Amino acid sequence: FCWSCLDQWLDRSGECPVCKAGVTRENVIPLYGRGDSEHHPVDPRKRPRSRPKGERPPVQPRRNWFGWGGSSEDSPGGAEFSVGAGFPFFPFVYAGYNTRQGPGVHMGVRRGGPEDSAQTASRFFLILAFILLWYSVFSKWLERPVVMVANSVEGCKHASLIETIMKDVYGDWSSESFPKPLPANEAGPGGVDGRQRRYLWTDAFGVLNFVTLSKCFPDRSDEFLGAARKLVRTVHQTLGTPRSPEFPMLPDPHHPSTFIGLRIGKLHACARSDPGMTYDGMYWHYIDKWLFALLRLHEATKSLEALDEAIRIVKGVHPHFCVPGRGVRWKVNVDMEPISGLGSARPNHDAETALIIYHLIDKLSPGVLEGEIDDLSGAVREYLDNAWRHVAGDPLGYGLIWWTNQFIQGRPAQLERQALIRAAPMALSPRHASSLPFRLYGGLLGAQLSGDHDIVRTSKHTLENLMPFEMATNCGDTDHSAIDKVMFAAALCPTEWMRKDSDPVLDE
Repeated sequence: FCWSCLDQWLDRSGECPVCKAGVTRENVIPLYGRGDSEHHPVDPRKRPRSRPKGERPPVQPRRNWFGWGGSSEDSPGGAEFSVGAGFPFFPFVYAGYNTRQGPGVHMGVRRGGPEDSAQTASRFFLILAFILLWYSVFSKWLERPVVMVANSVEGCKHASLIETIMKDVYGDWSSESFPKPLPANEAGPGGVDGRQRRYLWTDAFGVLNFVTLSKCFPDRSDEFLGAARKLVRTVHQTLGTPRSPEFPMLPDPHHPSTFIGLRIGKLHACARSDPGMTYDGMYWHYIDKWLFALLRLHEATKSLEALDEAIRIVKGVHPHFCVPGRGVRWKVNVDMEPISGLGSARPNHDAETALIIYHLIDKLSPGVLEGEIDDLSGAVREYLDNAWRHVAGDPLGYGLIWWTNQFIQGRPAQLERQALIRAAPMALSPRHASSLPFRLYGGLLGAQLSGDHDIVRTSKHTLENLMPFEMATNCGDTDHSAIDKVMFAAALCPTEWMRKDSDPVLDE
């Protein structure tokens, strides 16, 4: 090999072109055809390689820039105009080079050289700049909350199964004994002579399930809405009154013979509740679900009874749960006293949910909760700035965040949504069904509100697979059977949990 050829080879490869051994310029030993190094004192490795002078064929005349026309001697053959990747939105990236076998703008010059690479890079960055500009202009539009419209046909796919589950848990709603008490291992005694057993969380989902059934079976709407109203009255008679004289509740000064708030109906009670979830008390994340159920019932019945009850409950409990400017206590004692060791109110998801519920009430009865909304707005704004950091793999909490995410907008909603999508595989894993199934059902319910095709599809598929597992037992056969079944039914058709077009959203 002459040195010029070998030098070029070493630019491309570190192997000998003959034996494939490693070779560098330093270990190449030049061989001279005649004489010795004294007659050839200049080592070719130290001599710059000569490079051929670039040549370019002369530009030949043509009829027009586009090259339309036949293949005569003075016109290139074939159409030479091509459309670049930006068509039709970015006309500056239209390509002008030849796409056929005929010569192009410069006759016979091959494309793909450094000039073309530079043009391609330039076009790419121009496209990128326009995309960023477009996004900055339309980002507010893109950040609008996802609004899902319930499909009455698809939503009622499991309507008959939901009805079967509700009868298993609550009994026949046409009978005088409706609603039958929940299992004795799931709810504490209460009501007249302590014969009822109600649990606020389970019954909130139950009311919403009855509203769902009223829409799945329009010809039986009055039947299901009547069952929902009767369940509401029973809950208020049971959980809206003291469990016993040992555990007094605070009388409502504005409504004689009533008390402030709703107990949750825990199995065990203590004069002073604990900072955990062992003893009965008032828990905000139970009360807010009940308030939401009352509002959906009001919208379905057009009766003011449910709305008035929701307003009465909020007016009574708000001063005890909320610390203006700071946030919401997640739990208080049944007499509305703060619980020792629980910590102070702070910006949290409970505060966000409270503000969402308050705005829903304000939409139905404008101005009635103006002061309560002002008390929470600052704390919720502070919480939303970092709400996405609170997304975790617990399925129930995961599902509830999807529920409230529908009611917020802007950057906080987008960041939270992205975090929820990332957490989906962990939060929606079927393994959660082996411990507390209702927590997984809550996650699957919320996931179906996400509007994300993959998450919704996975959730529905998981529910289908869990159906034999859940339906293998009856209410009362296992621990947590009532809450499991009611939440499973809710997850089968969560249309009442979806945000409606008329529902307000929280601004940034």
